[in-house]
Amino acid sequence: MISQTVCDNVLISKTSKVDSPSSEEVAPRKRDYSLLLAIKRGAITHKEGTFMPIYESIFIINANLTDEETAGIIKKMQEVVSKQGGEMLKFEDWGKKKLAYEIKKQKRGHYAFFQFKAAPAAVSELERTYKMTDPIIKFLTVRLEKELRTRPAPKPKKKDADKAAEAGQAPA
Repeated sequence: MISQTVCDNVLISKTSKVDSPSSEEVAPRKRDYSLLLAIKRGAITHKEGTFMPIYESIFIINANLTDEETAGIIKKMQEVVSKQGGEMLKFEDWGKKKLAYEIKKQKRGHYAFFQFKAAPAAVSELERTYKMTDPIIKFLTVRLEKELRTRPAPKPKKKDADKAAEAGQAPA
């Protein structure tokens, strides 16, 4: 009895004899590279299949605009992210600052910072909107590889702790 297996449309037997299969023996296989098949089989959970990376985006708005116009532009950019299925994690309005160098004949700009989770398509749409919005003079969007960790406060040195203990005991 000879055992045979099919591998990439080539028939291989255990006797190490390689035969070219006829069209009746093996039909060509279509390969499915989508994640849906893996999710259905349970190899990937739904949460892993829909992973969204974290991005940070900073943009500079023309400082000559009124506060209402500036707030409107910021709100518009937040809506672009949310319409694309993103989730805003953090927003900071850094206000008007002097630019390090002149950009589009401007010496001052209003800075805004976003941190959000979104699919790469949302970032493309956000940057396209930045380019189409004339009052935005500069922008930068980066993907975070890892979440930033905050450093714990430094521990007091042993000598400082001894002095503090002596000072606390002396008046008593």
